[in-house]
Amino acid sequence: MRAFVFCLCLAAAPAWAAEKPSATELIELARANPGGALRDAITTAFSSDALTAGTAWAARAGNLFVAIESGPEPVLFIDNARGPEMQRVNGTAIWYAFTTELAVSRLHSFNYEINGARTGGSHDVPALGPLSYLETGVPSGKLYGPIAHTSKIYDGMKSEYWVYVPAQYDAKTPAALMVFQDGSGYLRRDGYNPALNVIDNLIARKVIPVMICVFTNPGDISGSPGSPTYEFVKAHSERWGRTLKDAMRSTLYDTVSDRYAHFLRDEILADVGAQYNIRKDAYSRGITGLSSGAICAFNAAWQMPDQFSRVISWIGSYESIQWKEDPKNPDGGQDFPDKILRERKRNLRVWLQDG
Repeated sequence: MRAFVFCLCLAAAPAWAAEKPSATELIELARANPGGALRDAITTAFSSDALTAGTAWAARAGNLFVAIESGPEPVLFIDNARGPEMQRVNGTAIWYAFTTELAVSRLHSFNYEINGARTGGSHDVPALGPLSYLETGVPSGKLYGPIAHTSKIYDGMKSEYWVYVPAQYDAKTPAALMVFQDGSGYLRRDGYNPALNVIDNLIARKVIPVMICVFTNPGDISGSPGSPTYEFVKAHSERWGRTLKDAMRSTLYDTVSDRYAHFLRDEILADVGAQYNIRKDAYSRGITGLSSGAICAFNAAWQMPDQFSRVISWIGSYESIQWKEDPKNPDGGQDFPDKILRERKRNLRVWLQDG
């Protein structure tokens, strides 16, 4: 299942004039013209606050470009090892460095030392793999949303979801389905989780089938005071010192019952299925999530294997977060190993990741 002026000046404007330059563009410019043009590109790409703090960086695949404003020469460290020597932009206090050799498909860190003191940097610099960037010639689909929804199953909970329709979708042919929990986190093509790029690339390569993708967000119960769901979520939030919104997410995602599966099947996917031709067989339907969203995805497939037979679980919180919170649902996430051993077998294919 398997991220411009007029006339002649317009023609001569750099590619990044309409938007922030990328890491690749900054590196190319640094190699070709490390003067005024590079200065302008750096101050376009990064805020003055980021340059002063030493937190200015741009990354793409194995490319990393960093910049800092400093009087003394800074020393760069990448992944706790000495990095490339910093270069000063002529006539400024801006220093920069770059590398094109980051290991991809992992996170990296960087920081500086100035006069022996550590400063700036980031511990969360992604070097995404090639599939995370839309390949040349690959068509993009259309993203619809946010679409507002009011739940009956969760007593008036209000939530949002998005639907992604790939360019190859033909209403005459049933499409596969993929459901993402915490869905808004996957929608930016230039973000940490550029799922739309990956989906487009894999469909174009015919590695995965044409599939409708539904990105759901946890809901908000604050507009339904007095309802059973509101009272349960409010009590949980007060007991554990959580916000009402966070407690609602936990109620949705961490509860080991069939309620969320019913919410998906009978409400969200019923609406989506009325708009698009989606395959009904579980073999063609997948679900995924991260942390509590991961146990949520597994639980939905466990409860309704006729709806989902493919699960991607990212660092799932298979723990007792909702254990015994509701007397009607005594099981917790920690019970799944025993349930898998003792209950009837389900036809599920699970990609389980941790660490």
